[in-house]
Amino acid sequence: MNEIKPRWLDWTPTSPRKYLVFQFLLNFIIPNFLGVALTPTGLFLNFILIDWIIYIQDTRKLDSQ
Repeated sequence: MNEIKPRWLDWTPTSPRKYLVFQFLLNFIIPNFLGVALTPTGLFLNFILIDWIIYIQDTRKLDSQ
């Protein structure tokens, strides 16, 4: 099956539950465990960065098919 690679803003995760858990873990659990509180700007930028990394991983799977 030849799927077209979606743009980043049109992309949806292949596993939404895994995506949400991963975002929550990296944005809240791990920083709190380390004693760090992210500012709203830091939280937003971290969310965008993690989203982009997951997008790259998911679309790489489409490229390899």
